[in-house]
Amino acid sequence: MKDPRVSEVLRRSKRQLPRRPTVQSETKYIELMVVNDYEMFVQLRRSTTQARNFAKAVVNMADAIYREQLNTRIVLVAMETWSSANMVPVVTDPLTTLQNFMKYRKDSIKEQSDTVHLFS
Repeated sequence: MKDPRVSEVLRRSKRQLPRRPTVQSETKYIELMVVNDYEMFVQLRRSTTQARNFAKAVVNMADAIYREQLNTRIVLVAMETWSSANMVPVVTDPLTTLQNFMKYRKDSIKEQSDTVHLFS
């Protein structure tokens, strides 16, 4: 008669294959640059510190949402504040402003990032 304790020890265990990371399980990162336009600077009492703090607060809120819902982190890698004048025309037509800003980004922004946002 077999001893049940011995057979339990000798029984082969199933081999565990390491799980491959999936898009959902692996943390992703978005490198973000923020540009505060002149109107934002004026609205925040002409203070680069206030503009910087406001932008950081917005990015931190977005990071919290993306982290929780999408397992994605938003990393602020650079910031620019236009404290004397807008470097591109910011007009009422958003598409025109976007085109102007895209040209500015291509020609003038040297920092590497996945995306650049204009706070206006």
